[in-house]
Amino acid sequence: MGGFPPPPLMSDEDRPAPGQDARERRRQQHKPTRRVTQPVNLRKLVVPAIVILGVGALATAMILIDPGEDCPGHWHSTFQVWVDDEIVTSYTGYSLENGNLPTAMHMHRGSSTQYEIHWEPPVKRCAEFDDFFRLVDTSVSKDRLTLDGLHEDTPWGGTHVAEGNATLTFYHKPADGRWRAISASSFNDRQPQDGERMLVLFGDYTDERIREIQDGVPYPPATGTDPEHS
Repeated sequence: MGGFPPPPLMSDEDRPAPGQDARERRRQQHKPTRRVTQPVNLRKLVVPAIVILGVGALATAMILIDPGEDCPGHWHSTFQVWVDDEIVTSYTGYSLENGNLPTAMHMHRGSSTQYEIHWEPPVKRCAEFDDFFRLVDTSVSKDRLTLDGLHEDTPWGGTHVAEGNATLTFYHKPADGRWRAISASSFNDRQPQDGERMLVLFGDYTDERIREIQDGVPYPPATGTDPEHS
């Protein structure tokens, strides 16, 4: 038999309280809910931030300094870079005093014309020569020499490619040894010892001219007396 369906059952929440009319009930149902914001625990934010900064500083140090066994704690070496029979002098713009070199491996403004590197890592560890070259905007490979940064607006700035008569050669001389030609990878990966000299030549040079340039690379003044002239 047809008719109207029975009204839906009311839940306890919908059922009016004693003495509460329909208008009051609707007002209670549409009352906005207030969110309670928990106070921020600054300690929980600050401590992880300090940890992240500390890890970042350690990672930066490990990029510059690679663990090794035969590594003095504070030592000195010198280097020179030549392009087309001219010494690159723009390295004098890099120094600890100028703020563009760190304590771990730096030159001083007064001795930068000697191209003397002070290796002073925070711990007694080795440092590859390429780590220093990156700080002075220099990169080398077996057939390319690139000078950026402070070198860009000089006659030596840019990338020099070994081709034709122009060659790119690398040399090193330990304090108690003689000059030796080495590969680009050995040059980059080498950790210079105290008193060691490093040399990069790009261009066309005779053997006699190479010996003249090598003789002109100074022994590190801060190390002491050159063993060859003591």
